[in-house]
Amino acid sequence: MRTAAFLAMFSVALASGSAAAADGSTDLERSLAATELGAVPKVLLEGQPAAETPPVVEAGPPAEADTAWNKGWKGGVAVGLNGSSGNTEALNFRGSANARRTTDRYDTLADITYTYGTDDGVVSDNRLEANARNDWLIKDSKWRFFADAKFEYDEFTDYDVRISGHGGVGYQFIKTEKDDLLGRAGLGAYKEFGSANNDIVPEGILGIDYTHTFSKTQSFFATANLYPQLDQWGPFRADGKAGYQIVLDESSNLLLKIGIADRYDTTPGAGYKRNDFDYFVMLGWEF
Repeated sequence: MRTAAFLAMFSVALASGSAAAADGSTDLERSLAATELGAVPKVLLEGQPAAETPPVVEAGPPAEADTAWNKGWKGGVAVGLNGSSGNTEALNFRGSANARRTTDRYDTLADITYTYGTDDGVVSDNRLEANARNDWLIKDSKWRFFADAKFEYDEFTDYDVRISGHGGVGYQFIKTEKDDLLGRAGLGAYKEFGSANNDIVPEGILGIDYTHTFSKTQSFFATANLYPQLDQWGPFRADGKAGYQIVLDESSNLLLKIGIADRYDTTPGAGYKRNDFDYFVMLGWEF
């Protein structure tokens, strides 16, 4: 009796296993297959809201380029004043301002200097000079192109006003953290107003700018220009400036400038000296 019952149960189990084998998978395998991403039953997806499409964000106006003309300027102002009172009365004033902007494509600088002096109440110095220069930089090259312009007013020269301009090429001889040496050469012309010579005079230009940085607070600067006249051999003009700059207070960018400036002209006009030499001590601020 027990033997017959056991045989019957064994037959049923065998039949169930055969059916599973015929299907190719067990209940456990079918359950695991249903959990895969590609086999999720549709009934589980019914009633679920559709995924929202991300909103389309319209691109705004392009950001202003780093080369925008009004971006990246740095500069400073400086003033110096000295005088005496007693047996002689003297007053000397010197003021200057400068600005510079350097990008991957341009190196632009401008400066203006005004000097005024009296001696025993009589004006002995009254001069204004303004300079501007733009360099067009060449990527991955030490060469560049430049154009400059200068305006000069001087009460104590043969001319009242002189304007000049030049264009040419420049070459970066040295460019390190401490030293910066730039040379340039080109052609141009000048014209004087209020002098005996009213012609436009062609001239060349050979110039050099040098800066050496000793530390964060101390540096040396020098610049020199030679202007040989081209319509005849011999006459030329030259100017130069050199000085030492010390930052007195880093928090306020207060600085001290000590230097010399010189102007030379082989044909200054009747009654005028060829050489004008200035020295200066000035307090300034950088921004």
